[in-house]
Amino acid sequence: MPYIFGKKENDLVTVESFVLVDDSLSQDDKNKGFYVNSAPQEEFIEGKVVIKTYLNLTTGVYSFDYADKPVEDSEKITQMQEEIDLLTLEIATLKGV
Repeated sequence: MPYIFGKKENDLVTVESFVLVDDSLSQDDKNKGFYVNSAPQEEFIEGKVVIKTYLNLTTGVYSFDYADKPVEDSEKITQMQEEIDLLTLEIATLKGV
């Protein structure tokens, strides 16, 4: 069964790490963590990445903070080229070409 480790504030834990197999943990390590029924499973959101995971100890429900996924230079170039193409088409339409 999983254990999570993190900072606890009231009934909310900011998850810093988790271990799926509790046999690998010493009793001292187990005492530092929180036994849970399941590991966190974030929702996949296109273009986003999880930056923080929280566990409500009262309800056992995980929640997540997401941020925009960093865009690689090649993706930026492709997006800019698409914008240029669209603007070029709009200009041509306005000029009646």
